[in-house]
Amino acid sequence: MERKAPLGYVWKDENLEVNKKEAEIIKWIYQMITEYYDNPPEVLIRDVMAKNDEKKIIHEDVKELTYEEAKEKVPLSMVERYVAAELNLRMEQYEKDKQEDTPHELQEFLVMQLDKKYLTEIEKRYQAELGIEYYSKEILGNEVNQYIGKIKPQSNQKIISFVTEPIISRELYENVIEKIKKDRDQVPGEEQGYSYTQTLE
Repeated sequence: MERKAPLGYVWKDENLEVNKKEAEIIKWIYQMITEYYDNPPEVLIRDVMAKNDEKKIIHEDVKELTYEEAKEKVPLSMVERYVAAELNLRMEQYEKDKQEDTPHELQEFLVMQLDKKYLTEIEKRYQAELGIEYYSKEILGNEVNQYIGKIKPQSNQKIISFVTEPIISRELYENVIEKIKKDRDQVPGEEQGYSYTQTLE
């Protein structure tokens, strides 16, 4: 039975090694989750304000939100949807335009500045909840610590754990965990995009 490596890693003989291309995607996701949670794209802020206006129609005691208040209330689930939509578009373009198909080329493509046309397309995909193809909730799920070098085995494996080359820094990992905890505290569980149970070890 072929062993499945966690996203970002590949089996070589009896060792887990970093899959350099997948690692670039994972690093980008963590970085953008952090950036967009702290500084949400305008479409997310407008979305929060629109949802609040809908609640006001039903509940008279709901207060109107200012732009700055809405910015502080953007939940992680919205940020994830936007990151998924952007990653999907970037990867589609990469598959069309790639030359050497190397980790470095992919890394440059992921950080390339996007023009208004692409940003508009990302908004459309976000609103339609498109973009799951290149994004998995497992990346920020219960095994989040696998990307700082400690990998837990699947239930059918006899090994206890693997310690391997980290993909993201401990600082970036802790930053994302802090945002997950903050989001869990301020957003009711049923409104969250995913269930987060991972704590720092």
